[in-house]
Amino acid sequence: MFKLPDDIANKPLSQHFLEHLLIDLAIAPAERLMILLQTQPELTTSSDIPAERVKHYGIKHYTNQIMKQEGILGFWKGCSFEILKNGTFRIFHSMFLHLYEPLMNVDDPSRKEFKTYLRQFLLFCAVEASLQILQHPFKVIRVRLAALESSSDPHAPRGFKRVGECIKRIWKEDGWRGFYRGLGTSILEAFASAINVTAQRWIAYKYVVEEDENVSMLESMGDVLRERNLGSIISAIFSIQSVRRKLKVISFQLAKHLSNLAILYPFRVIQRRIIMHKGGWRVKRTSVRQMIRDTWRREGLIGFYAGAHMQVMISLGETIISPGVSAIAGAVLPEKIKAIANVGDVNQGTEAACKCFG
Repeated sequence: MFKLPDDIANKPLSQHFLEHLLIDLAIAPAERLMILLQTQPELTTSSDIPAERVKHYGIKHYTNQIMKQEGILGFWKGCSFEILKNGTFRIFHSMFLHLYEPLMNVDDPSRKEFKTYLRQFLLFCAVEASLQILQHPFKVIRVRLAALESSSDPHAPRGFKRVGECIKRIWKEDGWRGFYRGLGTSILEAFASAINVTAQRWIAYKYVVEEDENVSMLESMGDVLRERNLGSIISAIFSIQSVRRKLKVISFQLAKHLSNLAILYPFRVIQRRIIMHKGGWRVKRTSVRQMIRDTWRREGLIGFYAGAHMQVMISLGETIISPGVSAIAGAVLPEKIKAIANVGDVNQGTEAACKCFG
C-alpha cells in the first residue's frame, strides 16, 4: 500500500504534536516577516499605482515597525492560526489519504507503472484539494492578522488587535465568502503540488535510491544526532556503502527543496495578495489573472518570489532545530502521556475506519 513518511512513523502522538508546536512557535517571527514582505500595501491595491511609485520595504523596516507599534510579542501575531492550520493538516491528512486510497486503487500491483503514478497523482490531488478547502479560513485569518493595513498612512489601523475583531471585519467586508478569498489559488497550488510530489517520487525511485531505501538523508542524520551516542555515529559512518550514492541522495534532497520553492512559492504570494487586496468580493472581486498581471507589471518575475529568502531561512531553521526540538519534546513529556498512543497506531486505526466507509 502506498504510504507517506508520516503514516509509518512510530513516535508517541503527544511528542509528535509537541515537536511541531515548538517548531511553529520558533519560526513564527520569520513567518510574519515573510507575510509582510509578500503583502506590502502598495502591492495589494488597485492597478492604478505606477510601478515606479511602488516602494519595496525590507526585513529591517518591518522589524522596526513591529517593535515600534506592537512590541516583541507582535512577531507572534496570528501564529495561533498557523498552528491550527498545521494541526488540521496533521489530523486530517492521514484520514483523507486512507479515505481516497481505495477509490484510486493505488495499492493494485497489477497495473502498469504509468497508471500507478497516474493514480498516485490523482490521490495527491484529492488529498491536497480537500486539505486546502478545510484549512483556507485559517490561512485567511492568519494573513489578515499578520499583515499590516498600511505602511505609510499614520491614521490607518495597525493590523488587528484581537481575533474577534479580525473575524468580524472579514464577515462585514465579504460575508462568509471572505474566509475563502484566494481559494482558487490554493486549489491551483494543490494541483501543482501533486505534480511536483509525483515527479519527485518517480525520480527518487528511478535514479536515486530503491523504493525501500527512499529515506531523507537529513532525517537519518537527525536520528543519529538524537541518540547522542558515539558508537551509533561511528556505526552510521561505517554503514555508508557508497559515498557517491549518499551524495546523490543529498543532491536530490536539495533539488527537491529548490523545486518546491520554485514551483509552489508563487502560488502563496498571489494567494496572500488576493487575501489582502482592498477590492474584496462585494466591492470588486479580485481575480487570479488580475493579480498576476499587476505583479508582473510592477515587479516582473522577482515579484512572484517576494520574501523567498525568508522561506529559505525558515526551511534551514526547521532542519537545524528539529533534532533539538525532538530531544526536548521527548524529555519533558511524562512516559505515561507518551504511552497513550503513537502516530503509527493512530494511522492504522484511521485506515481501518476509512475502509469501513469504503
